[in-house]
Amino acid sequence: YPSKMESHLHADGLYMELESCLMLGDLDRSLEVLDQICSSFPDHGGAWELRGHLESQAERSNLSINYFQRANELGELEPLSLRTMASQYVAIGNHDSGLQILHALGLSGRLETPMLKVVSHDLLSLARPELAADVVWHAIKTDSNIAVLWHELAAIQSVLGESAEVCLQAVNRAIQ
Repeated sequence: YPSKMESHLHADGLYMELESCLMLGDLDRSLEVLDQICSSFPDHGGAWELRGHLESQAERSNLSINYFQRANELGELEPLSLRTMASQYVAIGNHDSGLQILHALGLSGRLETPMLKVVSHDLLSLARPELAADVVWHAIKTDSNIAVLWHELAAIQSVLGESAEVCLQAVNRAIQ
């Protein structure tokens, strides 16, 4: 068996090669190097997570989902990874799983306002304005002083068919 030092040097070398491939935009070689990393160091969750992103970029949704799931078994995925995994579920026609991931992400309390708006828009684009409203209301309950969330809520309420009066209440709250 290689010593810890040899193993560390091997990992460093692979990650340096990966960085070089990524900077050159060589997707195929990046995936090959990630294969080596994932097989040599199966507990490196970040490598599995990155592999999910690269497979998504290569439009291989099933592989992307598999790699994201493996990374998630090793540790909590980053919000962008969860969003990407949700989009991959939608790409293969599994809208329910994609919606569940987006909704849970929106309610997780882990998102800054700009990413929260992106998740809200994702839910709207998937024709689930009630889930988008749930996400925005949850964020407003956490911090009711973020004007952009009130604007977002007004837009969602409009999509939901709420009256102009209800929508204007949210807009007025944003202005205040």
